[in-house]
Amino acid sequence: MGEAVPAVVLAGARCKGSLLETTRQPYKALVRVGGKTLLEHCLDALRQCQTVDNAVVVGPAECRSLVATAGPRFSWLPCGETLLDNLLAGAQAVGGAGDMILACAADAPLMGPAEIDRVVSRSVATYKAFLYPIVSKEVSEAAFPGCTRTYARLRDGSFTGGNLMLVSRRLLLANAARISAAFAARKKPLKLARMLGLWLAIRLPFGKVTIAEAEERAGRMLGVPVAAVICDDAAVGMDVDKAEDLAVVETALAARLAGAASGSLRCTCTTSPRVPGCASDHPLSASGEGERP
Repeated sequence: MGEAVPAVVLAGARCKGSLLETTRQPYKALVRVGGKTLLEHCLDALRQCQTVDNAVVVGPAECRSLVATAGPRFSWLPCGETLLDNLLAGAQAVGGAGDMILACAADAPLMGPAEIDRVVSRSVATYKAFLYPIVSKEVSEAAFPGCTRTYARLRDGSFTGGNLMLVSRRLLLANAARISAAFAARKKPLKLARMLGLWLAIRLPFGKVTIAEAEERAGRMLGVPVAAVICDDAAVGMDVDKAEDLAVVETALAARLAGAASGSLRCTCTTSPRVPGCASDHPLSASGEGERP
């Protein structure tokens, strides 16, 4: 890939339901797992990425000290009331001369630098203005058996949405309301289909809509080229929404650390689910993160 892209880390999501009851923590970014907050896991990964330049974290005041220790490439902004508020604020504040920016959720701690680099490299190479990675049900369940995710059933297969996206800064600022509505509906397949048109809404429950059709309709709706990028890294689709997700992540991180401590573990979970969430072939460091080449 050419120039690295700037990143906006969305750290303002609040804990709800079982996750709030279990952690008593109002913000997901500040939930601790594997000895660190979810935000710290995210910043560790971004710091090692080759495709990511500087990053701005949009989150509560409690995130400020964590961002300060991450290094000079990272800055903090207070979060607003909605996801769109945070995304717009980050897009306007983050540096970088290029148009494309990476928006990354702070609650996906298994998503390491190799996974992020692969998504960014593949996405930028498509030359689309809005790119969203999706993970197949088969890949997700092989890495995280028994874990409940939300899937959209398409003719091409069943997919869950990823926890990062590449977007044109120009598109984001010009079409803020439309993008906000689509992003809010990303885990509600029927609602998303209704936004894309009645014909898609009728066919979606029967798995008759193709990825190409959804891309084409979304592109016409937004007035820009749109692409879904099929991703083979299960960690990209694994975020922490519920207490059971936190338990899955805790187990996965413990397995990585145990393997790294023994010096025998490599990230090969596309062929061996015993290393959940990572499809890389790079060695693990003692922290459980991939070593940057």
